[in-house]
Amino acid sequence: MHLDSADEYRLIGGVVSGVISGAAFALAWLTRRSAAKRQQFESLAHVVAALEERVRHVPGGEDMRRIYGKLDELAREVAELHGSSMGTQRMVETINRHLLERDK
Repeated sequence: MHLDSADEYRLIGGVVSGVISGAAFALAWLTRRSAAKRQQFESLAHVVAALEERVRHVPGGEDMRRIYGKLDELAREVAELHGSSMGTQRMVETINRHLLERDK
């Protein structure tokens, strides 16, 4: 093919223009897609950072063992108090019965 006619130059120019336009469109699309993904990534990174901040204050395994140890100790003390109060209650009831029988 000889490039001596104006129609051939226009045809080649149109093809080159189409290829350049297509490449520009593809580049714009990829850039926009990349920006959207970057924005999603940054949003997720923000969420992860917030979650990490909250999780940082959660007690670990050793902390939980100490907490359960304290709860067990507290439960034993409450059981002792309950036993003592039951003994005191029986003593008060005995005194009350004795006073009621004495007054008869």
